[in-house]
Amino acid sequence: MIDMIKIIRMSYRIIRAVTDANTLGFLLMMPILYLVIMGVMMGSFIGSFKYYGHETNYIMFLAPGIIASQVLTGGSMAGWSLWMDKRTGMIEQIFSMPYRKSDYLIGIIIAMTIISIISSMIMLIFSIPFIKIIMTVSDFLFIILNLFLGTLFFGMLNLTIGIIVKSNQFMNLISNVLYMVLTFASSIFYPISQNSPAVLKYISDTNPLTYVSNCIRDAFFNNINGNDYISIFLLVILSLIMTLITILTYRKIKFVNLYV
Repeated sequence: MIDMIKIIRMSYRIIRAVTDANTLGFLLMMPILYLVIMGVMMGSFIGSFKYYGHETNYIMFLAPGIIASQVLTGGSMAGWSLWMDKRTGMIEQIFSMPYRKSDYLIGIIIAMTIISIISSMIMLIFSIPFIKIIMTVSDFLFIILNLFLGTLFFGMLNLTIGIIVKSNQFMNLISNVLYMVLTFASSIFYPISQNSPAVLKYISDTNPLTYVSNCIRDAFFNNINGNDYISIFLLVILSLIMTLITILTYRKIKFVNLYV
């Protein structure tokens, strides 16, 4: 039976552990710099263009992508939180207390979802002076759904990595490469077109971050369409598959102090 008090305590502990000054700087300052510097600098020579019949500019195109990128950041924090607990032996101490594996896993899922959605909303508020928002309440709820599903998928992916790896260097390598590939091989910074290189286009078209980015962008433009509902369906399927993989991997987690 689920003990919500223990899960809430675990979520609170994880949120406190990952919201230090350095983490908050990475979580908020980097996206803000992307939005301001890239939006203004690239927007200065891109100019205005049409997006689904709407006259827009680059910063308006970029803002939803930056908001979508928070699901990847939140998911990465979940993986790093578990990895650090495993590496320092803290996870073994937690399970020596009256906490079950399910308490820890559900707690970390709740924590990463809260962090991801709150940081996304902060980015949304920050972007208001730069963009014209025309979304409705249903568009806003659609954005929240995408943020949840995206965070769940990338959180589970990073948790699985955190469970499997046994080296701090390897954890750093995988996390950095994965973050760069998923971020830049998506539609966050630019639209994916038929002129894109075939390999990169394939990666982008199958990248869940592209689904989240496109859905949020369409919600910004009040233009949710059939492709977005297909993206939601795919995100649900992928999130469920990744959750199952994480649970199966998590059952075999080794409680070993790994100072490497």
